Amino acid sequence: MNNRVIVKNIVVLTVIALVSVFLLSLVYQVTKDPIAKAAAEKQAAAYLEMYDDSAELAMAEDAAIAIEESKAMLEASFNGAYVTDAMVAREGETVLGYAVTAVSPKGYGGAITMALRVDLTDDGAVINGMRVLEQSETAGFGNVCSEESYWGQYTDAAKTDAVIISGATYTTTAINDALQAAMKFAVDYADRG
Repeated sequence: MNNRVIVKNIVVLTVIALVSVFLLSLVYQVTKDPIAKAAAEKQAAAYLEMYDDSAELAMAEDAAIAIEESKAMLEASFNGAYVTDAMVAREGETVLGYAVTAVSPKGYGGAITMALRVDLTDDGAVINGMRVLEQSETAGFGNVCSEESYWGQYTDAAKTDAVIISGATYTTTAINDALQAAMKFAVDYADRG
């Protein structure tokens, strides 16, 4: 091959790469907002489904500040798990608990994001509802955490630990880390009062 052919091929491949990068960034810009909107709608639907009509959900006052302040402590205490969102659940003026979104980065297939119903008790907090919002666990094993047969076990069950998924130790551990982080956040946030 002579130098001309080599240069021509390099130019052609460079143009193809630049066009591909441009098109990928265009697709990202077009789909970014609809994806974020769908994720927010899924989260809101999970919160409402877990609380039914038993409570009024509202933005927790200063929750963003509390979430940011607690992130490092939660990550250090619960294998990297942290809280990304919190809403207060009230019945009249009484705070029943919180609808919390927690993330555990240590599932077998990566991060597991879940919406949790964290109810306050005299002894701390319990989990009375759970919905997995996002996960990429192994089909047939860890991904059962997204099925109603799994998350239904948390409905009004006052859980303080994850329900074990047979054959999915990483997934179970990641879920437990997120549950513990959410309960710790809820108790600490309630104590800020």
